[in-house]
Amino acid sequence: MRARIFFVVAVLVCIFCLRFWYVSNNMPDMASNRNRNIFVARVVDEPQIGDFTQSVTIQPFDGTDNSFDNKFFNMQGDFDNTYIKLVTSKYKDIHYGDVLSVSGTTTAPRNFGSQNGRTFDYVDYLLKDNIISIVRSNDVSVIKTSGVSVTGLLFKMKGIFMNSIRQVLGEPEASLAGGLVVGEKDSLGKELLNDFRKVGLIHIVVLSGYNITIIATTIQRILSFLPEVLGNILGGIGIILFGVLVGGGATVVRSCIMAIIAIISGMIGRRYEPARALIVAALIMIFINPLVILYDPSFQLSFVATAGLIWLSPFVGKLFQWVPEKFGMRELVISTTSTQLAVTPLLVHMMGQISVLGVFANILVLPLIPVTMLFISLTGIAGIFSIWASWPFAAVTHLFLSYELFIVTKFAAIPWVSISF
Repeated sequence: MRARIFFVVAVLVCIFCLRFWYVSNNMPDMASNRNRNIFVARVVDEPQIGDFTQSVTIQPFDGTDNSFDNKFFNMQGDFDNTYIKLVTSKYKDIHYGDVLSVSGTTTAPRNFGSQNGRTFDYVDYLLKDNIISIVRSNDVSVIKTSGVSVTGLLFKMKGIFMNSIRQVLGEPEASLAGGLVVGEKDSLGKELLNDFRKVGLIHIVVLSGYNITIIATTIQRILSFLPEVLGNILGGIGIILFGVLVGGGATVVRSCIMAIIAIISGMIGRRYEPARALIVAALIMIFINPLVILYDPSFQLSFVATAGLIWLSPFVGKLFQWVPEKFGMRELVISTTSTQLAVTPLLVHMMGQISVLGVFANILVLPLIPVTMLFISLTGIAGIFSIWASWPFAAVTHLFLSYELFIVTKFAAIPWVSISF
């Protein structure tokens, strides 16, 4: 048995080494197309709106494409899997699938340092997604609007949902609501986001596995009235569509794969093993893009946090037998402590900062997250049909969000809430 396991592991290691070598040696080279002044490109991802700018991933058309007027310069080369990060004004009306004329200088991305003296490898972080240049320009115009696509429709649905939320919730409650349900955290502002990091609660606004698990469970419960097979199939499709809707980051992909494995296990009558599901999900993601294991902090933190929850909980649980089980308090303390222990070394390495009171902040906030997400969803859906109908839900939603923001700001104000290295 051990020899068989060793053989399987050895084969997998060889496969992934070859895959990593192939990907690393076939990365796109943009040097010949830097310092260009005007080109045509298609928006290939949802624009990320910040406080003053928006960041858009675009794919340039190559020089052989004759779809547009010759006055537009098209890049030279094959750009099937090559992208550029466009930074422009937040007030530009840009959507997924639009074709843009961009007038600006393409430059190489650069690494940058943090306040704790760490250097973030921004070049390789972008390169893992084949983003090899950055252009900052407000001279951007839409020359062709997006067509009809499933991804585009999902992004539009999210936009309608968020507009409904913003009409009845003020800031920063509306941005926190967006972060909890659809991963829209950018409008929270750097100061408030830093407060969430200091108190160890940043995971609730970046759509962590915890949030995805709640969504997946909710989808399955909604479809529980259907025949089991049909409900499972539709549930799996719903989880995939939700993953696309929220942007498909590493944490989301990992959580969605594990949720689908759980559905398949139920359909074939096998017991769901979270540890095996985590390993399978990681292997799938690494095989598709081996660079995530080195250059994607979201993948690293998500994997380590989930591993801590699975493998450390039995040992941590022995230390907290004295915590009452009422209201799920013991389970919450065990799971929170396990994940915090697992990710702390990685957080120290990445950011040079650990939260001293993170466990306590999580205990005060996490029990309310599922019901908060429920009322956020009800507020947004009701507001699509009628603002007046959404007010009762919005009042309850605002109460929960205000409490969570209160905990974050009060904990963050404590001088020793986090330690920097």
